[in-house]
Amino acid sequence: MYKKSYELLVGIFVLCGIITLVFMALKVSGLSLTELNKNVYRINAQFQNIGSLRSGAAVRIAGVEIGKVESISLKPSYSGFIANVILSINKQHNQIPSSYSASIDTSGILGESFISLQPSQLDLPDFYESKYLQNGSTIELSNTSSAINLNSLINTFISASGDKK
Repeated sequence: MYKKSYELLVGIFVLCGIITLVFMALKVSGLSLTELNKNVYRINAQFQNIGSLRSGAAVRIAGVEIGKVESISLKPSYSGFIANVILSINKQHNQIPSSYSASIDTSGILGESFISLQPSQLDLPDFYESKYLQNGSTIELSNTSSAINLNSLINTFISASGDKK
């Protein structure tokens, strides 16, 4: 009797260890069990410069996470190349106006990059094919803001302050 209860206790301990390892692996990789549920639609966003944006980064509206960056690829354009970013948006957020623009922002000074969707500064409702972003919609290069390059910003500040001496 003592041996069976000891084996059961060891088995429960090993099972808890395996569950903990799976949980930690999901956390480290940035995945979650909810992502296995394919209840998303995909939209494309084109950027001139994505900075340090990575796959798996958050997509937010008004600070609320509504999706993730699925993939990033290089796409030829008339002036060279542009970054094509595929965004996976949760289907419960299916009423995002097609006029919305996308920008790459960071959390804090040196934080993670994420994509922020916000109302466009130009509201041209007749210009867009549909009222809302749908699966396969594209946010064109003219309606996106690229990432701010922190090094060039610091260099500009330093060179501007050097001119005042």
